[in-house]
Amino acid sequence: MLKKLIIASLVGLLFSTSAWALPINVADGATVTLNGTYGVLRSGSVWTGSVPVADASTLVDGDFNLAATEWRVGSVWWDQTVEGSTNNNIVIDLGDVYDLIGFIVQADDNDAYLIEYWDGSNWLSAWNIPVIGGWGDQTRPNPADNGEIYELATPISTDMLRFTGVGGDGYYSVTEIQAFAVPEPGTLALLGIGLLGLALSRRSKKI
Repeated sequence: MLKKLIIASLVGLLFSTSAWALPINVADGATVTLNGTYGVLRSGSVWTGSVPVADASTLVDGDFNLAATEWRVGSVWWDQTVEGSTNNNIVIDLGDVYDLIGFIVQADDNDAYLIEYWDGSNWLSAWNIPVIGGWGDQTRPNPADNGEIYELATPISTDMLRFTGVGGDGYYSVTEIQAFAVPEPGTLALLGIGLLGLALSRRSKKI
């Protein structure tokens, strides 16, 4: 009887339209490369003290800073006016091609940023991330909800993303970059089959 219930539940999950629509963060655990100079302040900066740059991997670990955390704390940060930092960019290798539907980014509040995607030949604009206000680290698109996705008008297909600072006071920082795709039905089916096999295996061991 239990086997039948397990099978019925998983089959229902596999063929549920709502289950197919759940987006996943495909940037989670991706390879991140920092290009340029980071963690150096201009001479005479109003900001003082030595604050280390966070490891690049933290940008795709799924964790956000508390809102309004000081821009250099627990972030990848740079001062654009410093030699070697003018053209800083952060490249995220997703490891496979995905049809992306949207993004979430947490970055310094009073700066604008840009996410671009690689189409195989060129970097193309994906999201112009606006100044948001509020001081320190703030999530876009919704500072009050770290789970709200900025939805693209049309999905984009890519395996690489590039993040840059494009406007503001020149003091840039970012703590989290997420990119979302909707799994293909076939992918969900394979996952469901694997879960079904595991469930039945555990059940058979108890009999």
